[in-house]
Amino acid sequence: MKTSRLLLVCTQLVCALLVCALVATGANPGQSAAAHPAAPDSHGPSVLEDAPSEEDTRFWEHWTESVDLSQSPLEKATWPAWGITADGQTLYLAWSDGRDASQNIYYAKSSDGGESWASAQRVWETSLDSLRPDVVVPGTTAILSWAERTLYPHHEVYEMALEAGSPVLVPNDRTGLAYVSHLALGPGGELHLALQGGTKSQPDILYSRRDAEATTWPTATVVFTHTASGSFNPALAVSDSGTVHLMWQENSFTDSTIHTMRGQSSGPDIAWGSPITLSAGITSSVRPAVALGIGTVVYVAWGEKAPDLKNQYVRFARSEDGGATWSDPERIDPERFSVNSVAPTDVAPSLVVAPSGTVCVAWHGFRPGAQVQAEEIYVTCSADQGKNWPDPVNVSRSPGIISLRPVVAVGSGGILHLAWQEYVAKPENDPRYHYQIYYAHSMPYTLYLPTIQRSHP
Repeated sequence: MKTSRLLLVCTQLVCALLVCALVATGANPGQSAAAHPAAPDSHGPSVLEDAPSEEDTRFWEHWTESVDLSQSPLEKATWPAWGITADGQTLYLAWSDGRDASQNIYYAKSSDGGESWASAQRVWETSLDSLRPDVVVPGTTAILSWAERTLYPHHEVYEMALEAGSPVLVPNDRTGLAYVSHLALGPGGELHLALQGGTKSQPDILYSRRDAEATTWPTATVVFTHTASGSFNPALAVSDSGTVHLMWQENSFTDSTIHTMRGQSSGPDIAWGSPITLSAGITSSVRPAVALGIGTVVYVAWGEKAPDLKNQYVRFARSEDGGATWSDPERIDPERFSVNSVAPTDVAPSLVVAPSGTVCVAWHGFRPGAQVQAEEIYVTCSADQGKNWPDPVNVSRSPGIISLRPVVAVGSGGILHLAWQEYVAKPENDPRYHYQIYYAHSMPYTLYLPTIQRSHP
């Protein structure tokens, strides 16, 4: 009898060690790392009871399995965008979806920090294509902007209060040629919007600000005129002091650089300073992302293309004086990444700062020499303002399947929320079009041991 009890205890201890090993590697018992469980209509991945402790600088290394939140019947969901309430509990995820006769903006909502999700809802039905949404959440109402394609290449930018409004046109100096809008929330609840506008090959950077009580937008005016072959991909953040931090990609005929410019409120107007080039001497810098740190710290990340365009990196710089001066840009990961010819043909980083000040970057790519050249979604976080970056972790864990355009946000307890578009790999599908929006969130490093029950004599 004693021998059988000893064998039982030993067997349970071995099982416990196996579970520890699986959790430590981020795997789930009985499920491969590449598996994508189908998401029920209203439930996403379960959230652990213990929120990740930001005292643990590796809180971002472990993630839930990803789930399909878009559930697009025609598998044409692209360009995800986050909006999160100040308490970090209500999440809005918007994207452009081709399930209708045209592309419309859809969204999914979670009211419990990502534990469960309502089914996807259409924002507004239109016969025109609605593209590239962006989201902010002042108070409890999400505000969206997007580009509406009237007649290619003509677009107009609209803004709308989600669940409680109708689309509002944002007038601009490049009527019919406005595209790629980016929203930011000001300290008084006012909305700031940047966009690129003008001809497809030579757009300018435009800006507008709308007071919290207003229902219409002032005309978005040019704040930077392109210098060569166009100004692209604006990014925007507004500090508690009201300083507007504007970043964009400036293309020459042979190169591209990252520029930044600060604006300061002066009554109803914005006084803009001189632009600063952040990526001087770096070949082909593209798609900037900006985030505000603690105090006067500002961060920016962007993609860097090597001269052969196949090898790429993520660059990062910071300002500790509110954008007046900047550190020399450094590569977050010294090992190169590659991307396919499927748009976007660059690593396209996303940037966020946790409440503790930890700064996190997400991007897509695959390592040269990969057996299958399909992008994965990577994340890394720095606990020392970007001076040191640990090796990135693979969050999508979908080898052989293209994953693109990650967007990262931070919710309550410092939990990171990550969404991206992932190719639906069917023989009849085209990787230029057929995607779903997938979601995962970070989780604390926690070990679960099975209970060893005593045998009664």
